[in-house]
Amino acid sequence: MPETATKVLNFVRARLGALEERCLQNRARKKLRLRETLSLGDKRFLAVVEYRRQEILLAGTSSSITVLATSHLDDRITVGDGGISKDCLQ
Repeated sequence: MPETATKVLNFVRARLGALEERCLQNRARKKLRLRETLSLGDKRFLAVVEYRRQEILLAGTSSSITVLATSHLDDRITVGDGGISKDCLQ
């Protein structure tokens, strides 16, 4: 292979490696994940979203989104002012 072609291939490999590394770093920074959704028809849904090691249960309609409950690291679900154990829901 001519020397020029080898230089071009090495340059392309280096650029692709840098791009891949940048993509992996961006992927690692994401803190928000959609865990599960349930369609309820008529543009309504339930969704479980994970954010910074918390799970959030959301209800949505065509015009609003409401937080129904959050699950914290202490394995309790907060509903309004009180809390219930996850074990009760299984």
